[in-house]
Amino acid sequence: MSSSEGEAIIVDKNALLRHERQLLKQLVLISSEDELLQGPLDQFPLKQIDIPDYTGEKKRDELNLDYVMIKHDLQGEKRISGQGQLYDGRTWLFNTFRFGGNSKESNHWFVLVSDLMKSLLYEGDEESFIKEYSELLPLEANEQQRAFLKERKLLNHDTSSQQPIRFYTTRSVFVRFGAAVILGGLRVFDDYWESLAREKNLTPHHRVFKLDKKLLTILQKLKPSLFMRLNSSNENEDDDLDNRPWNGELFETPYPTITEQASAEIRDEYGRQFAEGQHTGAVVPGQSINGSLELSSQFKLPKYHSKNSFQQAAQSNALDVAIGGSPETPVNHAGSHLSSSVSNMEVYTSSGPPTSTKSGGKRLLSNIMDTNISSAKGKKSEEHELISAGNGLVPTNVHLNVNGWKFETLPLRILGNEPEFSARGLPFYEKDKILDRLKKLSPNQIKELEHLHDSVTLNKGLQSVRKIRSKKWTKYWQYKAGLPVGILKHDVEKSRDRYLRDVLNQKTSNTIYNDATLIDEVQITSRAPNANFFNNSNIKGFKPPYAPPVRKEHKK
Repeated sequence: MSSSEGEAIIVDKNALLRHERQLLKQLVLISSEDELLQGPLDQFPLKQIDIPDYTGEKKRDELNLDYVMIKHDLQGEKRISGQGQLYDGRTWLFNTFRFGGNSKESNHWFVLVSDLMKSLLYEGDEESFIKEYSELLPLEANEQQRAFLKERKLLNHDTSSQQPIRFYTTRSVFVRFGAAVILGGLRVFDDYWESLAREKNLTPHHRVFKLDKKLLTILQKLKPSLFMRLNSSNENEDDDLDNRPWNGELFETPYPTITEQASAEIRDEYGRQFAEGQHTGAVVPGQSINGSLELSSQFKLPKYHSKNSFQQAAQSNALDVAIGGSPETPVNHAGSHLSSSVSNMEVYTSSGPPTSTKSGGKRLLSNIMDTNISSAKGKKSEEHELISAGNGLVPTNVHLNVNGWKFETLPLRILGNEPEFSARGLPFYEKDKILDRLKKLSPNQIKELEHLHDSVTLNKGLQSVRKIRSKKWTKYWQYKAGLPVGILKHDVEKSRDRYLRDVLNQKTSNTIYNDATLIDEVQITSRAPNANFFNNSNIKGFKPPYAPPVRKEHKK
């Protein structure tokens, strides 16, 4: 094999510069969204795609270049060829090459392991990288291939002949790392495992790359508020905890979320009454997790019919006949989610043009709600704003209405890059297919469909509210544990090590006159951490519930 028969593609410096600018622009835009940032910027995002074991028993393919894949993603296969060439204008973040010759593997593209590690900012050595990512099959260059790599300036000429030169196929690298090895890569759109990314609720706005010191310095100048966090750059494990540089502006004030009873006398009276079995007249809430959800006002039953639609269908004996087809074929009334294979007769209404579905139908819960609070006007809670965003007015598609039956509020896929589901929980339907499916529905099926879509929308809204309430409860328990309110997961260990000592040293004394002994008694109250605080809970595994924490110096 002659070294001149191959090909090498060196990443353009201007392309790398555009990539860095795009990263900085994205991070500035999402700087206030912890869910999108996903942890420290100098580390990989905490939220990653759960990549399955797609190599199984690690059998090599016919060309001995890769492990045979036992699992695939249909969308991912559309983004890369079998030889490792990217589609749709995507570009690699590293240098790539292919060897010449007439062999079958001559058209396959490769990347040096060292170049891949550099693009991922991997901090270990090559051996540890190969061991960590065992799904990739490392190939070792022979003498001719080493000469080719040196000629194309992919290797330094002073590289020792004893040093092994390893490389991977670019296809296997894309399957494993996805968007993280693409110039300007976006989560989901540039990933191989797109379906798994969507199951993980990842979006194209989530961070993909970790930043080097150069980009971190630039970003700090562009967005200083991002770095109002724990400054751990000058820390080491041997420093005195009291001398660690904590920024007082890092954490949130607890009072918008937490409302503690300020009067100690009322709390004592409540405890006394409760201990003696008396009626507890004092109300001492430990917290006030604010915000509420009024189901009857926020969620309306979808209304896919006009005023007289069902009445006229009943008069025509057409409740089980499709609304847009021939009256000769009966409907399969097994029920369908816009997918029944049915026929039908035309059903007209006297209501004229379809009216707006803004008001919607009332659900049964409205009968038990207080009419004074059923209106959402003036509510400014976080839950209300979230629900309003997902259940407000939606663009109407009048052409979806069929003979007086109104489906104009169903979400349509227009741009082609919409997510799989809309804000109300319903999928985005294909414009060319949905109308034919709607025409095959019978009035009885439409009635079932209204309740089905009602349950989907309600569940979607409740899940969104639960996320907010979960955040509030997390902040409340941070406050109760003596930790700063608003710390993130990666700061918990350091926060606990610093603040736990102060919390445990806090003691509250209370002097009570004892009528029996005629002397003052001093009651001293202090805190003691339980097993859960030290991660020794029996909930997370098979370890005993109150096992003492294992000390690092005693580990073997």
